[in-house]
Amino acid sequence: MAVYRGKLIDLDVHHTWTSPDEIIERLPARWRTVASTVRGNGLPIEGPANSSGPPGGGHRGDSEPEVGPPGSSYPLMREQLLDRYNMERVVLGFNTGRNNGVSNPYFGQALVRAINDWNAETWLSIDDDRLASVVLIPGQFVDEAVAEIERVASHPKIVAGLIGWNSLGKPLGSPVYHPIYEALHDAELMLNVHIGAGEYSNKGGAAMVASGAPALYYDFHVLFPQNMMHHLASLLVHGVFDKYPNLKVVCIEGGVGWLPWLASNLDANYKVLRAEMPSLQRKPSEYLGDHVRITTQPFEASDDPARVIRALSTVNGIERMLCFSTDYPHWDGDNPRYMANRLPDEWQERVFRRNAADTYHWPAPAQISEPVRA
Repeated sequence: MAVYRGKLIDLDVHHTWTSPDEIIERLPARWRTVASTVRGNGLPIEGPANSSGPPGGGHRGDSEPEVGPPGSSYPLMREQLLDRYNMERVVLGFNTGRNNGVSNPYFGQALVRAINDWNAETWLSIDDDRLASVVLIPGQFVDEAVAEIERVASHPKIVAGLIGWNSLGKPLGSPVYHPIYEALHDAELMLNVHIGAGEYSNKGGAAMVASGAPALYYDFHVLFPQNMMHHLASLLVHGVFDKYPNLKVVCIEGGVGWLPWLASNLDANYKVLRAEMPSLQRKPSEYLGDHVRITTQPFEASDDPARVIRALSTVNGIERMLCFSTDYPHWDGDNPRYMANRLPDEWQERVFRRNAADTYHWPAPAQISEPVRA
């Protein structure tokens, strides 16, 4: 196996606030009392129903700073991630579900706006060009989502809009969401999709997995890619990529092993049902290769990594679709050495850096880094 020595780009890094007060103080006065009564650091975030939760509370044991929760300390993130792996860039995407897992849609709208302000005023004001981030999109009101994108999009470190919800109970290709994609397309921002509390708390009427809430964290963790598959199929069915030709969708923390099955079945059914989708001019798998990027974490932990690669290789354009991610600081994150041992030599430069750089229009780095480390 060749040793990859290039720069790394990480598309899934979870950051958060040291205290909920950082968000509460940015809310309009009418919402501060509501926010201050919600339990926990997550403000209005809940875990999977009837679930025991992940080991250790969801974060790696060494990621908790002296003050605040994991993901709230830039110095610790710099030490454990940015400097350790000589990162070229990382995309900060909040903690899973820091979004519209909120029953009151008006409060949810105000909360998202306060979180976006906090992000710009704290993390994105740090003098470190390796830090990029996203505009968190409020989900209950599409017109407000468009307004929030337009308000935040001009920030030089904002590279995408983040959807972590299904607040309206519709898959993401539904035409009701198209104004959001038009706003992202016009702002030259990508669409990052990270399924979160908006679905697994069932606040928007959409189940996190089919057939109802999982009983254990185990079956939740195994099955949650179901929704990502439905969202991708929906984006194709409703012609989103023909309508917005420069838009790319980055599917975050949804696994990768399901992709060969989905691509094959999309193409097979397109042959006999294409009359239902007059906007599609090509096979669905070709759209996937051009418009969809999938982060590597969680990469399937097979005892035979070559078997996973053989399956993925059946997908046209897979070497352009995969983008490296660590999921820092979560307990099940994948470090670069883990991924280097599972990727073909000829894929590594693309997966570790170039695919992400091309997606977000980042220039090539000036120097070579150290080999990837565990």
